[in-house]
Amino acid sequence: MERRKLPVFRTVGRAYGFFFTKFFCIVRVGWFGILFLSLLMLGGIYYKANPQLASSAIWVGSFFVVQIAGAIISIVVLVGLFRVYFGFPRELGVIYFKIDRAFWRFVVAYALQYIFFVLLAVLFVLVELWAARVISGVAPTLLLKGAMAYGQALSVPARVAMSAGLLFFLAVYVFVSIRLQLFYPIIVAEKRLGLVRSWNLTRKNVWRLIGSSIVLMLSIALSFILILMVIYLLLQSFGVEIKSGIFISINLGTFVSVNLKNSSMNLMSREVSFLILQLYLFSVIVGFSSAAYDALKPEKELPDPVDTDKLASA
Repeated sequence: MERRKLPVFRTVGRAYGFFFTKFFCIVRVGWFGILFLSLLMLGGIYYKANPQLASSAIWVGSFFVVQIAGAIISIVVLVGLFRVYFGFPRELGVIYFKIDRAFWRFVVAYALQYIFFVLLAVLFVLVELWAARVISGVAPTLLLKGAMAYGQALSVPARVAMSAGLLFFLAVYVFVSIRLQLFYPIIVAEKRLGLVRSWNLTRKNVWRLIGSSIVLMLSIALSFILILMVIYLLLQSFGVEIKSGIFISINLGTFVSVNLKNSSMNLMSREVSFLILQLYLFSVIVGFSSAAYDALKPEKELPDPVDTDKLASA
């Protein structure tokens, strides 16, 4: 198979180009799901800010239900945005919320990846405990007394070995994550799980993918700051008093802390901030992985923008 090199800055540029050139399609497909996702995230913030809720079985149960609902909504929105990128026929209606074969491929592929990383982490822990016992003679049962007691019992060579092992584990984790990150667009474009396909396409492009991912993360952080400044100025223009400091968390959500006399307006301003930033982040991530997929896939294999899943279900 033909090997292609990933153009770093062009790939990042196409990620933002997708957001700006397909903005109205992105809004049409993503607004409903991301609106609900933003509401769920605000509920999660309220839950974490009130530890007393942890004693209520109803609240604990609803918290886990919300986590599952958030995962479902995220996948639905991502599938829709990937379809927009690859030019599949538009879905009719104002609200997009579709659970089809592509959705289940996402679930299965993500579950397989998650299981692999869990097994990798378990193997790493077992190797670390074995190495500590061989080098320092410290039994793993000492962990029952706490991590502090276990760490103090280790010799200096054992600590060095365990630190080196941790760095090796992180390197393996990053390497495998980079090699598998293209399975998202492959699921939509090629109608398959895409894990093996992603592994093959990313061969000899690991460093370019790492570099482009770093450039993307830095640009997202900078653009988030700029967007928050715009939100700050808009809120000020409406007479909203802003507290000192803007807190940014790049984990599929950003929270702007505002101080309003009207609590309903406070919630609305937070929700608008979540909605804008979530939609922007989802779009850039979809644009980046899809652009990387297009760049690494041989031209003669470019996907045909026909949604065969939709035809099969018709």
